[in-house]
Amino acid sequence: MLIERYSLDLLQEKLIPSYAYEPFPKAVRRESWLRLADDIRAFWIAQGETYLHAEWPVLPASLYMDYVRTGNRTRYQEAYFARRKALVRLVLAESMEYNGRFLDDIVNAIWAVCEESTWCWPAHLSDISRKEVYSLPDIDDPVIDLGAGETAALVAWSYYLLREALDAHCPQLGRRVRRELHVRILDSYEREDNYWWMSFQPDMLVNNWNPWCKSNCLAVLLLIEEDERRRVSLVHKALRSLDRFIASYEEDGGCDEGPAYWGRAAASLYDALQLLHSATDGAVSVFDDTKIRNMAKYILHMHIGGEAYVNFADSAAKLSVPAGLIAQFGHVIGDAQLQAFGLHAYRQQHEYRHWEGEEIPSLQRMLSELFSMPEADELESELDLA
Repeated sequence: MLIERYSLDLLQEKLIPSYAYEPFPKAVRRESWLRLADDIRAFWIAQGETYLHAEWPVLPASLYMDYVRTGNRTRYQEAYFARRKALVRLVLAESMEYNGRFLDDIVNAIWAVCEESTWCWPAHLSDISRKEVYSLPDIDDPVIDLGAGETAALVAWSYYLLREALDAHCPQLGRRVRRELHVRILDSYEREDNYWWMSFQPDMLVNNWNPWCKSNCLAVLLLIEEDERRRVSLVHKALRSLDRFIASYEEDGGCDEGPAYWGRAAASLYDALQLLHSATDGAVSVFDDTKIRNMAKYILHMHIGGEAYVNFADSAAKLSVPAGLIAQFGHVIGDAQLQAFGLHAYRQQHEYRHWEGEEIPSLQRMLSELFSMPEADELESELDLA
């Protein structure tokens, strides 16, 4: 689908250069951030204040080895996620306030993350490499898994938002950020065709890892890579891989992993497609395609009422769905019912406050909620969403 429509020549012509690419307002664009509601700004500033001068959780090698030794992945991931949760909140707080109060802690957080030997979750290390089981990573062979992709995107979006302030505050930080993102993500993504989640091998499983990893790699590529020829080439590679994911679906858009995985399957595809759309000023867009529309609407079709969904495949019977993203997906495909469903669920989740309970905070999705949410209207009255 994507490769058929969008050639290398077209991407070369339409892809916005990295220096001009601005999918969301940077923090230095104060008029955009000051237009946000006072309660939203106050909420995120207060969230950031809880991490001022905080001590960072340590991630010793023995904690990483815990998974191979005991099968427990939680002890390492709790400390790992705590670092990222803090960074997200500090970055949003500084973006809301923008007077430098949070910059030292942001530098501490980004530097600490950059000093981690790997961003790959311990439980994924051997699954990705397809080699014998290792308890510690090979730092000369970076692995891209869900954790590495999420961390890389978080670091890239953090630097994107606050680049002007961070470059003035600590000029060496940007150099470190670009080095880590190139070595850990972009170089590995360019070099490797055998990550199973790329889906290039015909016998490899195709599942939610494909768009989840791909959307994060695309974010890093579009925000960080300055070599425009390489940028175009790797975007084209991403299109090939996303095509494999889309082709794995039937025309009805049903997710064979169940509705619990929709948030990281079709919803991650939306993340990737939105990046491609914004990076080409709308030239790359498949939101009018029937299969894409059906993939978007699957989550509504599986909804029973309240938080209850059809518990098909690996899905639980009660779910907390990415409601803001559902509303946005409904809006871009022009589906009033899906948009209304998303807006209703978003209000039921107490809007932006739902991020307090998210284990893996996505800064891209947070920014989309802040700046790309459709306006509420009377559509909800057309639905029975009790």
